Amino acid sequence: MYEGALRQASSVMEQSVTDRTAKRTRSIGEEFQWWLRQLPKEVLVFFEEYYIWEHGASSVGAGERLQSAPSSAACAVGHLSSLMQSMGRRGPYNAMTRVGNPCNSYEVSKYVAGYKRSMWAAGYQEDAAVPLDEKKVSALLRDLDGQWYAKPDEFQRLMLERDVVMMLYLWYSSGMRGHDGGQLSLLDLHDGNHRAVFPRGYISGAGLPHPLVILATRGTKTNKRSRIQQDPIAMSSGGPIELDLRRRLEVFLYHYYVSVHGVT
Repeated sequence: MYEGALRQASSVMEQSVTDRTAKRTRSIGEEFQWWLRQLPKEVLVFFEEYYIWEHGASSVGAGERLQSAPSSAACAVGHLSSLMQSMGRRGPYNAMTRVGNPCNSYEVSKYVAGYKRSMWAAGYQEDAAVPLDEKKVSALLRDLDGQWYAKPDEFQRLMLERDVVMMLYLWYSSGMRGHDGGQLSLLDLHDGNHRAVFPRGYISGAGLPHPLVILATRGTKTNKRSRIQQDPIAMSSGGPIELDLRRRLEVFLYHYYVSVHGVT
């Protein structure tokens, strides 16, 4: 009875993570087998000499070798930490007694933070994890447009127009995240010669140029100073009307100006 209860408890414990997470944990454990002394410095060597290059998918700077994205490296440290815990290496690592989880150490945490900052400095930009395809974007836009016609309230309609503009902006930029997109301002709007469209503020009824070039000048959630090497987003009319960001933005700016009496 006792052994049966233990087996049942073990089976329940296995359900604490998904099969996908368990597979990733086992996978990184197999790759880490050459560094089995399991000290923080072995973890550092493992990542610096092997993991970030073997699992590289991001190209930064002038280097030709692909490197692991900061988020991917941090996730791998998490999986390795889970493996250590399953082996009994629990709690913060103690350098004096060599007891504890080597991934839960000062050295590893500083390495993960330093790796992020070094990648930003080299020009790394965050990418959307799984970009929506055009069919899904069009379906979502049709739903938002349907909500717009169903809303009699002017403020609610403005918010829906804003959501449409934001969604298209994030979609066309590919690498923008919600926080980054929320930083969009009039000073980010330029014509084909990269001249500011509204250098002194919005002009009522003014149309947007063809093409409209959007160049984000503010920082990101992870890099407050600026978007390093951010490619401009050039928008021209054409294609499905519901996907026309230039037109959608033009309409929203006018409606917002009329309703709120000012645009920034």
